[in-house]
Amino acid sequence: MLSIITLLCTWLLITTPAAAMTDLQGQPVKLENIVGKGKWTVMKIWASDCHVCRQTIHYLSDFEVSFPDAAVYGISIDGQAGKAAAQAFVQQYQLDFPNLLSDLGEMNAYLNKAAGEDLYGTPTMLVFNPQGKLIAVQPGPVTADELVAFIKKEQKS
Repeated sequence: MLSIITLLCTWLLITTPAAAMTDLQGQPVKLENIVGKGKWTVMKIWASDCHVCRQTIHYLSDFEVSFPDAAVYGISIDGQAGKAAAQAFVQQYQLDFPNLLSDLGEMNAYLNKAAGEDLYGTPTMLVFNPQGKLIAVQPGPVTADELVAFIKKEQKS
């Protein structure tokens, strides 16, 4: 009996994620529940200590204005330990779109499962079609104009 309990506990440790994505208020969030819904969804993975993220986060705000029919999210990989830094980043840059809190391990696992890719760094842009399928993973800065052009091209195909 003890070996069965030990096996069960080991299995739970292996299969339970170390962190779970939340919103900045601490409520659990699953990406599968927020993408799709008949809308394009664009997400930018960022970190509060990422210099390029700080310089380019406004591209996502610009995109939100240029393409109001899309759902827009930010995903901080600062983890629960960096929650205060993530909240300060959102406040400093006056981000009015929802921002989620994750960590590097969780986002890397998600990208491996969804796209067979690793998270190479921040910023990284994710684009989901209206059916909720991840169709683009783009590391580095992506401007609002580039996002709009990409989506319009995808809409035609």
